[in-house]
Amino acid sequence: LVLDTYELLPGDCFDDAAVEVSDDGDAVTVTTVSCDDPHDNEVVALYEFPEGPYPGDQAVFDELDVVCPAAWPDYVGISYEDSLLFYFYFYPTAETWAAGDRLAICMAYDGDLEPLVGSVFMSGR
Repeated sequence: LVLDTYELLPGDCFDDAAVEVSDDGDAVTVTTVSCDDPHDNEVVALYEFPEGPYPGDQAVFDELDVVCPAAWPDYVGISYEDSLLFYFYFYPTAETWAAGDRLAICMAYDGDLEPLVGSVFMSGR
């Protein structure tokens, strides 16, 4: 299923190669796969930044470096520090923020870069 990146929800799984990127480097669409099949990533949380001026790239990264690991206990079932999974995120840029984008998407992947098989939801991984 091809989704706009803003349509991704926790529990959606996809491969790195299935992310289509625009000319300016923003992720635009993602083709999701069944989490039962081997996959690279799983969405674990969504985060909406508050209204206001764009805080700058580093402030966005700093906030997501707190928000994404904090999602681990409720989604993965253990703390980020105890997990074998790592996180990355899609985030609003200055350009997308100016168009009203405030959505960040936290995703999990295997720390050894091995494919995930099955959902990481409450997996204790």
